[in-house]
Amino acid sequence: MNLRNVLIVNIASLAVALCVAPIHAQSVSDDPVLKSWTKQTAVTACGECHYGGSTGANNPFAKSSDFCRLDEMKFWLNYDKHAIARRRVEPLSSTEVRAQIEFIVNKLNADATQWLGESNILSKRICDKLGYEVNTRDGYAKFRDNCLTCHGGYRGDVNSEEKLGFDMPNQLDPLISQPGISCNFCHQEGDKDSWIEQHASKRAGNDWRVKAPEEKSAAGMRDLVNTVNQASLCLDCHIGNRDNNQFVTHEMYAAGHPPLPSVEVHTFCDQMPNHWRTLSELHDSLAQSDTRDKYFAVNFPQLLGGSSKIDAGKMFWNTREMLLGAIAARIKVTDLLIDSATEERWGDYALYDCAACHHELREPSARQLRGYAGAPGRPRQHEWPEPLLNAALWLSGLQQSAVGYEQQLAQEFSIQPFGKADNVTSLASGLKRSLEAALRAAEKQPIDARKAVTILKLLAETPSEQLLTYDAARQLAWGIQTIAAELKSEGTNIPAAIQTAIDSLLDPNATGIETQLPSGRDVFVYPKNLEVDLVRRAEYDLSAFVLRLGSLRSLLGS
Repeated sequence: MNLRNVLIVNIASLAVALCVAPIHAQSVSDDPVLKSWTKQTAVTACGECHYGGSTGANNPFAKSSDFCRLDEMKFWLNYDKHAIARRRVEPLSSTEVRAQIEFIVNKLNADATQWLGESNILSKRICDKLGYEVNTRDGYAKFRDNCLTCHGGYRGDVNSEEKLGFDMPNQLDPLISQPGISCNFCHQEGDKDSWIEQHASKRAGNDWRVKAPEEKSAAGMRDLVNTVNQASLCLDCHIGNRDNNQFVTHEMYAAGHPPLPSVEVHTFCDQMPNHWRTLSELHDSLAQSDTRDKYFAVNFPQLLGGSSKIDAGKMFWNTREMLLGAIAARIKVTDLLIDSATEERWGDYALYDCAACHHELREPSARQLRGYAGAPGRPRQHEWPEPLLNAALWLSGLQQSAVGYEQQLAQEFSIQPFGKADNVTSLASGLKRSLEAALRAAEKQPIDARKAVTILKLLAETPSEQLLTYDAARQLAWGIQTIAAELKSEGTNIPAAIQTAIDSLLDPNATGIETQLPSGRDVFVYPKNLEVDLVRRAEYDLSAFVLRLGSLRSLLGS
């Protein structure tokens, strides 16, 4: 019997082991999230090692936590909304919500406030407006195919075993279906699962740890150590991927879907919060391991070798993730333009900057003072990727080609609304090639404290015309926050005046920009956080943000 089968056979013993560990003030046996996930064999098998930590009864690495914390699953279930992303959007009427809450309270003696809420009622209203009759099998399939691709990790092309749990939920037992994003959705390539035995086997031990990423991927383990791979996976949902049917259309927005916010990969992971060790933390935790140097060398051969060699412990990994993520985000937006050049997809307003139409009308207007790239009133591309993209392209040294394509695209959109599909596709394809070249070049560039300060200065020099929208300004704030935090954590002394200027820039009461995300399992985006967010967007004061950015720029230049 192979290890995977052994793990699955031991599910019952795992469930018993889990039930003695506390989550918040409840025992696990009373926690509806864990109760639901223990019905998923693959996830429960992961918990054999990654829930109980060093005390896991069936964990072959009970005394070896230098590489993994061994509480990843527990942390994910406890704090990460992804674990219940589907539960939050199951389309339910107010009556159905009350009935399911009553079921959870009475049968599990559990608090259902983290489980269901007004977001479920909103989801039902959206489905009704879109014509998804979710109380029928065909109607629920439309919801599954268009919504659960992001909110539930549904893939129509995976094997039949993985499709289980994506049919209509059993209303008599709402815990049967898959509640959100599973471990394997992120960590496994499709249905290739031979990696499970290889990475979990004690015999493999350190040998698996230092295998080349390509070898692990061939066995089915997704290479999430690679920042570009990680960013692309996250951005499929948080920006869109037409191939996977992951795209929030303007029709969905009109039906009531909340605005999809801008995304900065490092900040989103950090505040999710991440349930893994960052590369800096991993470097420290492997201090006594003879595999540390080999692990970093095999995963970053071009970055840590050659004439630009830098010690992995001195690398500013978070700043690197932020910059590579910025290029990856622009590539993902560009992909949407390319993949939307069909008759039925072309001209969807969701491909363009929402705030170009949906903004407060003021006089005088910063928009009018800035002027227009082309004809006034033309739909503009999303502007939020620009501030961080500039610094990322500088790091690559290949900004000229990308900037040229960006200018040509702006001109094309000015000639007529949305441009001509063929022309946009050609220009967007050229832009994508130039961005991919820049991304490959940026991946090879080491970032130390000195270069991080240079990048901080570049961000502080961002012109005000690129900060007109709330999302663009927040991207810049997140970038500055990431660099400043990493400088501090790596022991760089930041002068008090500069730290004060950064704190002022990041103060939502001073600039109107909120850098904290509504993270945590007990937080609902809708309606409370959405209401606050919409008010901030409406009241965003460009002049206040630019004033404080100017103060920081002056101090950094002195």
